[in-house]
Amino acid sequence: MKNSLAEINDYNILRRELEEILTRGTAAAALALSEIRLATYWQVGKRLARQSAALDEGSRLRLFSKLNQDLGVSAQLLYQALRFYRAYPRGLPQQPDARKLSWGAHIELLSLAEPEQRGFYLERAIDQGMSRARLRAAIKSDLYRQQQPEMGQVIEALDRPRSGLHLYKAVVERVVDGDTLLVRVDLGFDTWRVERVRLRGIDTAPLGTRRGQRAKEFVEQKLAETAFIVLRTYKTDLYKRYVADVFYDASKKRKELVFEKGSFLNQQLLTAKLAVRMM
Repeated sequence: MKNSLAEINDYNILRRELEEILTRGTAAAALALSEIRLATYWQVGKRLARQSAALDEGSRLRLFSKLNQDLGVSAQLLYQALRFYRAYPRGLPQQPDARKLSWGAHIELLSLAEPEQRGFYLERAIDQGMSRARLRAAIKSDLYRQQQPEMGQVIEALDRPRSGLHLYKAVVERVVDGDTLLVRVDLGFDTWRVERVRLRGIDTAPLGTRRGQRAKEFVEQKLAETAFIVLRTYKTDLYKRYVADVFYDASKKRKELVFEKGSFLNQQLLTAKLAVRMM
């Protein structure tokens, strides 16, 4: 008698591997499309800048309206492309992974006149894989001002999760920065996978700053004596990185007890004023 799928020992491994292949392929296709779109709109903006340099606003509006009729491209998009080129006249943004951001996210950045502010939010958006809506919320909350020159003074509380769903043991391979860990996750069935994990709900300063280095050192010190941490994971961000709450307790061996009674690293960073709250 043939075994059912549920009785095939390797089925779960097969399913996970196929899921990972499909996820990587989908992410690669989305990234390629995003890069092509940004390069195309930059070229459009460059050409429009050259053509409309001597035009007044009324003439430019008539030009864009005519192009809208003949090309089927909205006047709004043409204006956005022009602004995008003017913000980056020497070429596309040079920050690592900047092209991973959606066009909509770049449009939100164009609302910032100061290059320093735009660079600040661009780095945050790249690092956290922000959607356009999250980036807009970060700009509206004036996160840039909160971190100048000191971290925000109001300590906000994160909701400590009660549900034990999506709970994993993990070994810390490296503290990347104050709110990012490289971990080896126990998936069960003697299967481990290395993942880059973002701490949910918080944001620490960049590593190149004094506050950013302090946040990293704080996390390294807190996790130094723990054999493992516990992750309560949520949906992945735009770059397929896990977003998680992190718990630890060197005195406990069961992940359920660490989750229920252990220290909540995300909140500790907020309490120590080494991070600010992110929605």
